[in-house]
Amino acid sequence: MTQAQLFSEPADTGDPRPFLGRVRIRNYKSIGRCDARLRAVTILVGRNGSGKSNFLDALRFVEDSLLTSVAHAMNSGGGIDAVRRRSTGHPRNFAIELELNLPDGQQGTYGFEIAGRDKGGFVVKQERLNIWDASGIAVSHYELEDAQLKRQSARSMPPALPDRLYLVNAAGLPDFRAGYDGLISSPISGAGG
Repeated sequence: MTQAQLFSEPADTGDPRPFLGRVRIRNYKSIGRCDARLRAVTILVGRNGSGKSNFLDALRFVEDSLLTSVAHAMNSGGGIDAVRRRSTGHPRNFAIELELNLPDGQQGTYGFEIAGRDKGGFVVKQERLNIWDASGIAVSHYELEDAQLKRQSARSMPPALPDRLYLVNAAGLPDFRAGYDGLISSPISGAGG
């Protein structure tokens, strides 16, 4: 977000940690690069066209991709050419990474990169999930590149598809369920628009 600003204030709640602790976005709509740390109350402020709605839309994209499919989320946003950032460099990929505060003091990171293909096609280029317990010890993880598992903590993993987020399949395993449940049940897309 070039013009918009984030204001974060601690809230007086039972758990001072928001579900999303940090959001990183690259080449999504008008956002070239964004790295925002969030608190229990975070307010987006900026002029019209500064990226506030696109920031929230990136979070909705994650949620929609997990609840339906990447293709559905992409089509809801106008297709790959409307979702990825337009610039003189013509980036073909966009990426979103989220730092998560999960139940029982666990923390995690979840992110993916979507690559554009010819004729409006796309593929999930990379995707990864890492979860640590409250003491910082790795609990579970996976990393995919071009629909191929590169590393994983579980012995047996479901198959991957190049046009789907793998977390949907991995959520069938107890090690990855907390990340998926948190992403689809938390109001990550915020309010307003």
